[in-house]
Amino acid sequence: MSGVQNALLEDSLARLDAALGSPGGGNENPKSPEDPTNRKQGWTGCHINGMSMIDSPSMIMEEVTAPPIHATLLGDATLDMTSAALLADDDPGVRATQVLFSEFINIMVANPSESQVWQELEQYQGVCAQQVESLAKLLRKAPRHHANFTRTQQVYQQLLSERNTWRLLGSLYMERMGEEENNRDSPMSGEEPTTDLTVVSRLYDTNRTIREAQIVIDWLEKNAADDFDRKFYDRSESSGVSIPFRGTRSLVTSLDPDAPVRQGKPLHDLDHEDEMRLMRCVFVYVRSGQVAAAEELCVKAGHHWRAATLEGWKLHHDPNPLNPSQRNPISGNPYRDVWKAVAWRAASDERLPQYERAIYGALCGHLQAVLGVCHEWQDVLWAYSRTMVDQWVEEQLRGAATHLRPLHPLPKDFPEEKLSMKALFEALRPEVQQQRHNNPGCKNILEACVKESIERGDVEQVAWYTSVLPVWLQVEWYARFLHNISDDHHRRHALQLAATVGLDTRAITSTVVTNIRLSGSRDPENEVVSETTGDDRVKISAIDWLLYDPKQRVEALRQANALLRTLLISRKIGTAKILFKKIPSDSVNVIIQEHETETGSRDLTTQSDNIVREYLCIRTFLDAQDSFTDWFDHYHQKRPQPPKKPTAGSNFSQQVAYEQAEQQHNGELDRWKHTLSLITKTACDRLYNVLLFPEGGWLVDSGLEDQDVDTSAKDTSSSRELRLDNQEPDRAQQMSVLRSIYIPQVTSLLQNILHSTENYKESVRLADIIASEQHQLYKAFGSCELQRFLIKLQETSRELLDRNCDALGYPLQ
Repeated sequence: MSGVQNALLEDSLARLDAALGSPGGGNENPKSPEDPTNRKQGWTGCHINGMSMIDSPSMIMEEVTAPPIHATLLGDATLDMTSAALLADDDPGVRATQVLFSEFINIMVANPSESQVWQELEQYQGVCAQQVESLAKLLRKAPRHHANFTRTQQVYQQLLSERNTWRLLGSLYMERMGEEENNRDSPMSGEEPTTDLTVVSRLYDTNRTIREAQIVIDWLEKNAADDFDRKFYDRSESSGVSIPFRGTRSLVTSLDPDAPVRQGKPLHDLDHEDEMRLMRCVFVYVRSGQVAAAEELCVKAGHHWRAATLEGWKLHHDPNPLNPSQRNPISGNPYRDVWKAVAWRAASDERLPQYERAIYGALCGHLQAVLGVCHEWQDVLWAYSRTMVDQWVEEQLRGAATHLRPLHPLPKDFPEEKLSMKALFEALRPEVQQQRHNNPGCKNILEACVKESIERGDVEQVAWYTSVLPVWLQVEWYARFLHNISDDHHRRHALQLAATVGLDTRAITSTVVTNIRLSGSRDPENEVVSETTGDDRVKISAIDWLLYDPKQRVEALRQANALLRTLLISRKIGTAKILFKKIPSDSVNVIIQEHETETGSRDLTTQSDNIVREYLCIRTFLDAQDSFTDWFDHYHQKRPQPPKKPTAGSNFSQQVAYEQAEQQHNGELDRWKHTLSLITKTACDRLYNVLLFPEGGWLVDSGLEDQDVDTSAKDTSSSRELRLDNQEPDRAQQMSVLRSIYIPQVTSLLQNILHSTENYKESVRLADIIASEQHQLYKAFGSCELQRFLIKLQETSRELLDRNCDALGYPLQ
């Protein structure tokens, strides 16, 4: 470790220690680990052997016994008081572990040979273990409410998992390496096994699967033992306070252990509580591989019989030869088969407490009884691994010729098919996925990698790191990355990389456009800026994300429609035209073709059909606006002006020039009137197209009776569109607002054209169209708009009366 990094670590630890626990640093005075009142009940500090069937030393490699990096910092050193305010801007957990980066590099450089892999793994585990120990000391002194130490706790958990991972890798590598050297899978020579222990020893020597399963068991038990004190469930000794029992319940009348089950009567509440706490503690010991400590705890609690039951799983071994003069100690249980049958029955008995069933289930291979108390994937893996080893061992024992009597038959529900490592991990997969979902530890690391890659602009690493995030985060993070990419070439490259690593590019691009479209949004009804802003151009440009893939054209139309609604509500018709020109003119045909390719039918789903319909409604309106603008410009700006008449005293040449100018004007006027007639017809037709839009009206969805479709249907495309449509909760309200704005406006424009071109009779007939129940356009009019319409209608009727017609435009007789 470099001096700078060592100083960094020491500074962090010293500041924390000074502020929280050292002499002069506060009132906190934690108990010494040697204080018996501070030690959890039952902890013996015994060596962890693991629950191997052959009762051999643990197959897990031990940690490197190098001295801790900070050996003097948390010991007897006397440090000055450091202001707690300094800790507010510091994360001691992160600072203390930054040295691992250089430590790992140094280890890798120092072990360049393949033959040094064992030492390399051992050293990786060692440095992680030192940091775990350091952070554990910090956390014991840290205030739980402090934000910095909440992050330190997260770092501690991540380092603990990393240490455990290196520990398992090292043990498995040591096993594989030893196997290659000794070739232990070759047939063994020598004497045949004569006892249960030698039978199982032969199994371990010849079967690599069992050895590696035992390594996993030892690893899980070693990890649990290391974490024993922190996860110790409760003290097992009773409170010692006598509380008189009151009530009318009938309690057990015998003191034997089977009395509650046999008599069907409960224990006293205090006895029942002590019993449950004892069972939980015993299971924790068994889960940690500390069966001897569990037995000692049972004896201390007065349950000698229970301690004896925890011995029954051990394999019998009589090392004495035929010569009776040599008597060596006999170990194990010669009636293990009988014990197994009884233990199996206890593990299956639902009347017994859950933890008691789990204890015997772990010792006899009853998987379901153990799974009932497994809350983490490590516990589930331990249960499956122990059960698998037990099944293989039982098969070997039943097939051996070492027994002097017939063995007790296995329970009827004992599994006929043995577990395998493949079946084990298949069964474990849902547990691991759930644990991964519940734990943000790994997710935080990956998200930090993605964030760092985004800040560096490393597209390849962003794509790769995002692909290993949980699925529900992949879209969010990659969309965040694409948010600020505006260059077309860079956009295509980023999407290509996303597709290469298996990301959902369609969901990502849809999310990008949605995020940009909704960013910096203001109330469109109160928007006063009519010209196109830079923010508008960014949102319009985002639509390009959806135009690369023809299969996303319907999504492109949906997003464009949503943005167009916002612009039209803000009266930004010019900006809406800019956006509309970006949408390829063949989009409707592309959507139909893609749908036909996917389903074999040209009939779009209701949702897609309404997206296309909304697009056509907006196109119809913008066409009508353009036509009215052309008419207005032609009618008011391009009408030929008559020549100025000569004065009364003008000469002959001036009179002739006037007559020629008048003839020319008449010709231009005729051409203007002809063009006006054509433009007027086009404008009126297009305005009528808005008012008389077919199948329900302008900006009204068709097929409303089919909207409530079964979302559980197998039509995945329909389900996706329903989900996308639900992303626009304001759509119906926006469409209603647009109808209330633009139907009265279009009506007013049409009135102006018809009145200005003296087509009074048709102008009056607009009242019938507005009042028609078929079109129900009157519902889009407010009181003010309706009043203006009627005033204009009144002016038209007066013109008709002045032309000797009635108010409806029919000639008077």
